[in-house]
Amino acid sequence: MRDPDETDNEGAGHFLEIDSERRLVWTSAVGPGYRPQRADGFALTVILTFVEVDGSAKYTTRPLHADPGDAQKHAEMGFGLAWGAALDWLVALAGEID
Repeated sequence: MRDPDETDNEGAGHFLEIDSERRLVWTSAVGPGYRPQRADGFALTVILTFVEVDGSAKYTTRPLHADPGDAQKHAEMGFGLAWGAALDWLVALAGEID
């Protein structure tokens, strides 16, 4: 992940659930070898859910935090905007492949 100031942030995580075309769940709380890890800042689990709406895909993100303080920090870091930017990039990339 790269911050707006061009700082690279490396991290490790694991997929917890992959349900093709429906649901994707991953966490930063578990590192290589399934060892618990202390992520810089906070550990995060994300649930992505996909549904078809009028022939198009709609997705919902649900970030899970250990406590409200971590959720607030997440919001202050601008992750809400980042989700939209990442989706815009993915849609553009998919258009190039199509």
